[in-house]
Amino acid sequence: MKKTVFILAFSVLLITLLVLIERTEAQKTEKVRRISFVTAAQTATYYPLAGGMASLINKYTKGIQVTAEPSAGAIENIRLIYAKRAEIGFADPIVLTFLKKEAPELVAVLRQILGGQGNTYHLMVHANSNIHRFSDIRGKRVSIGAPGSGLEKTNTMVFALHGMTFSDVKAEYLSFGETSQAMKDKTIDVATAGAGVPNPTWTELATTTDIRFIPIDLNAIPLRDFPALHPDRIPAKTYRGQPNEVATIGFHAQIYVHKDLDEDMVYQMIKAICEHNGELQKIHVLAKYYVAAPEYIFRGHIVPFHPGAIRYFKEIGLWDKRPKGVEN
Repeated sequence: MKKTVFILAFSVLLITLLVLIERTEAQKTEKVRRISFVTAAQTATYYPLAGGMASLINKYTKGIQVTAEPSAGAIENIRLIYAKRAEIGFADPIVLTFLKKEAPELVAVLRQILGGQGNTYHLMVHANSNIHRFSDIRGKRVSIGAPGSGLEKTNTMVFALHGMTFSDVKAEYLSFGETSQAMKDKTIDVATAGAGVPNPTWTELATTTDIRFIPIDLNAIPLRDFPALHPDRIPAKTYRGQPNEVATIGFHAQIYVHKDLDEDMVYQMIKAICEHNGELQKIHVLAKYYVAAPEYIFRGHIVPFHPGAIRYFKEIGLWDKRPKGVEN
């Protein structure tokens, strides 16, 4: 009898302990905040960069689990953040410039946390094309980006720089992947892109197809009237068949979050990215721009910085180095 009572008591105790352990583990799981980091196409620069950043955050913070996810690009990223279906995303000042006029409610909830690499404008044609300058694309079949994409907005601005609109060309609304295939199939005459250099999509295209890169004549365009853009270049021999440097224009990538995202969480994420940047550079060469340096953090500033970002920048003495006009 005593033995039976002992066994029953021991069984109850064991079951109680197992329940407590299960509850403890469940509570630990519940405390992990899952974060969606939206980027661009998987073949674009943003996707591997975000994947590397997610790895750093997951490794060096507690209670945060970040996953990099492909998307249709900057505009979709902003819409996802606005709807709180994503917490972090890449975008750029060109897209924000347009959205401030077209959909100001989307921009109103954004807060910047980091600035990074320049996105370089690529203008590509077939090697035997008679196109040698931007004005030569009139009447040609030109890929200007997927409908509603950041590239479409970029091209709107670039065309305006040259006194043109999409009505001056046979506009094709294609994604990066579709543009690359159309160049291979010769169903378009001109490909455009705004991307980090080198970009895997155009590296692959240049490897399999004979193409040329068309320079932008910086002396012939009123660049000062478009503050979201700046002079840029594609270094010589970046792509096959490109022996010389190509003068062009560029714009800066930035990382945004929703204004309601927890301050301490944002602080931890930025700290992990900036203080372990050496690991990130092993994943992508452009990671070197995602460091706590004023020339990368503050350029192209359009929306306020998140309090979590300001906290980290103050901690390392960077906030005092911000340029005039960056007040929050």
